[in-house]
Parts: sequence; C-alpha cells; structure tokens
Amino acid sequence: MEDWPPQTRNNVQTDRDRVEARQQREAAQIERDQLTRVHKAEMGMLQGLVEENHRECMAVMARLRREWGQARAIERGELAEEDVEAENGQGNALAEMGDEMEVGSDYVPTETSSTAGDDDRDERSSWFLTRPSLT
Repeated sequence: MEDWPPQTRNNVQTDRDRVEARQQREAAQIERDQLTRVHKAEMGMLQGLVEENHRECMAVMARLRREWGQARAIERGELAEEDVEAENGQGNALAEMGDEMEVGSDYVPTETSSTAGDDDRDERSSWFLTRPSLT
C-alpha cells in the first residue's frame, strides 16, 4: 500500500473509516435494543408488583371499612358485639379461601361504599379512598 498513489491510499483509509463507523453504529444499536428489552421486562415485573400491592391494599381497606362500620354500629347500639364476633368468625373462614376474596383492581369507592361524611374519619385515609385506580 505504501507504493500506491496518495489518492488511492486516502480512498482506502476513507473506506476503512466508513466501515468502522458503521460497525460502531450497529454495535450501539444492538446495545440499545438489548437495554430496551431488559427495561421492558423490568417494567412489566414492576407493574405486576404494583398491581399485586394495589389488590392487597384494597382488600385491607375493605376489611378495615367493614370493621370500622361494625365498631360504629356497636357504638350506636345497632349491632351487638356477639353478632360481630360471629361475622368475624365467618369472615376469617372466607379469608382463608385466599385470592377468591380479593377486591377487584378496578374498584373505586363511592360515597355509599366508603365512610364519606363521618366526622371521625381519618383525613389521611381520604386520599387513598378517592384516588384513581392504578390500572
């Protein structure tokens, strides 16, 4: 190559530079594609965890709402404690059934299904009860 004319040497070097630049672009694209696949898989896993946590929280909130309602009914004298214990015994048996008792992930409480309007309601819980569904 040293005995080639300068124009030919420049053309060969330019072609080598082009090939090297193309290979670098292709390698960068492959790396981006791999990272995108990994990130999509991680996001899917995280979304699944968030949905599972949401379902668990909704089930806990439903149980707490039921317990708070029972406590208020007892305070007002509308319900006897023995009735609540009997219901809780039945509720525990149902809770042992597992996922069959889950609250739907699209459940959004309304004024009639929540404790809206009660003066003794915890202000901090109102955000959780009225926030939009995560799904």
